[in-house]
Amino acid sequence: PFAWVGIAYVGMHVLYSFWLKHIPIVDTFLIAAGFVLRAVAGARVLPDVTISRWLLVCTFLLALLLALCKRRHEKAVVKDSASGQRPSLQKYSERLLDILIGLTSAATVASYAAYTFWPGTIEKFGTIGMTYTIPFVAAGILRYLYLVYRHGKGEQPERILVTDVPLLIILTLYGVAVTVVLKLQL
Repeated sequence: PFAWVGIAYVGMHVLYSFWLKHIPIVDTFLIAAGFVLRAVAGARVLPDVTISRWLLVCTFLLALLLALCKRRHEKAVVKDSASGQRPSLQKYSERLLDILIGLTSAATVASYAAYTFWPGTIEKFGTIGMTYTIPFVAAGILRYLYLVYRHGKGEQPERILVTDVPLLIILTLYGVAVTVVLKLQL
């Protein structure tokens, strides 16, 4: 199963590199799909691990959000000379990207919330308490959007994740909340 995921990942990237990166929206969907395939590959390597469909949905939406924010940052930086930067960039507008980012942000939080309320999640963890973690997910996404829109960040999401102190605090609080919920079965 891992080999098939690897073949799909490589095939997708070949198609992306030679053709699909030129198609707006499709380019960001493929970036997000790559993260999903990595999550699936990780689950395929481990014995007796069943990957949650909700994890895949949340992974896809969060990766899509990061890709859209990166495109918005690129578009804002290069403005009209976008064609020299990235082929699909000139086909985007900042307004379109703003709308897509808003929709994807809402969908990401909503999908995480649905995951916490899902009967399978409640059964797996033995508690409805994961719902208490929703505010941390919402806060993390709002903080990220604040950095993208107010401070012009978004080019390197991985750098933001490890350098922004308020975001690190939110992630730490999320981890603590998950640990407390699972340990105390709230």
